[in-house]
Amino acid sequence: MPARLILLRDQRLRAARVPLCPLGGGAGGRRGLPPRPWRGASGLHRQHPGPPTPSSGSAASCTPRRPRLGSSRMASAAVTTTAAVLSVFTRTPRLESRLGRPAVLHCGFSAPASAFSVEWRHQFRGAGKVVLAFDGASRGVSVAEEGAELLLDAEGGGASLCLRSVAVRHEGTYICTVYLPHLHAQQALEFKVVEPPQVTLRPTTLSVPPGARPQLACEVSGFFPLGASVSWKRRGSGAPQDAFLDIGDSGHRQAPDGTFSFTSFARLLPVPTEDHGVSYVCHVGHAGLGEAGVKKAVVLHVAGSLGPSLEDAIGLFLVAIVLLGVLRSFFRWASEEKPKSEKPKSE
Repeated sequence: MPARLILLRDQRLRAARVPLCPLGGGAGGRRGLPPRPWRGASGLHRQHPGPPTPSSGSAASCTPRRPRLGSSRMASAAVTTTAAVLSVFTRTPRLESRLGRPAVLHCGFSAPASAFSVEWRHQFRGAGKVVLAFDGASRGVSVAEEGAELLLDAEGGGASLCLRSVAVRHEGTYICTVYLPHLHAQQALEFKVVEPPQVTLRPTTLSVPPGARPQLACEVSGFFPLGASVSWKRRGSGAPQDAFLDIGDSGHRQAPDGTFSFTSFARLLPVPTEDHGVSYVCHVGHAGLGEAGVKKAVVLHVAGSLGPSLEDAIGLFLVAIVLLGVLRSFFRWASEEKPKSEKPKSE
């Protein structure tokens, strides 16, 4: 008896063979017309009605009979259930790292005991590439980018990716895909590179005469990503806040390693003697510095505001030493020349 395979897809796959039972002419059918053809596995056929049964009279019958839906015999003999579960997960869905440090992108999977393959793919700004690929058939790594290692744990279901030295190019989305025969599943991870800037305030000491207009430079270098900000502040008792004549910065410069740098400049108004002891602060903010950021300060020394300064005292001391040495040399030379001039007179 020809049969058609019907697949019912639910949480489980169920397959049941249901016999086809074409009906011939009967009490409710169209008499005198040939039965409709049907197409089976071997082509186009015609099904002719069989002899009527004594109980139905003119009704045609099929052999074997269609089993009842509630039949336990059908559930045990005609229905096959297949379960294959593959789950891929990660403990690091979002990960951050600084430059030059190792980073482990976790990828785990739960699957039946079978040969498997793993692929790690990197995507950034629309471009994608395979970073590492493990071939389960050969039990070896077929593709591996420089600096990428696979931390494989076949029994524990681990296939993590290790980046030995994080660089700017490693930022982006990573996709871990596990392949089984006729199955595959994947998990995406977001990886960010955050490098805080190095901040330097120049000059380190600020000593100027009254009325000078010195310039301060705050160098912000080696940071990633973009987004560093600089603000200038003035601190001191009774110090006005509008002490800056001009504030500006240079354009961003990108180093070969992908990090950025720039310099912020602040030119002061003419310095009065009353500003002696006032400090100027360069406040830098960046994602890698936290909410507090970094502050660098320099103290202003106005010459002559409170008598001789320490620098003036040191200078005077050095000048006095030099003069003392010159005088001693002069007196020594004079004492040696005096006897020479008196010797010819005695002769």
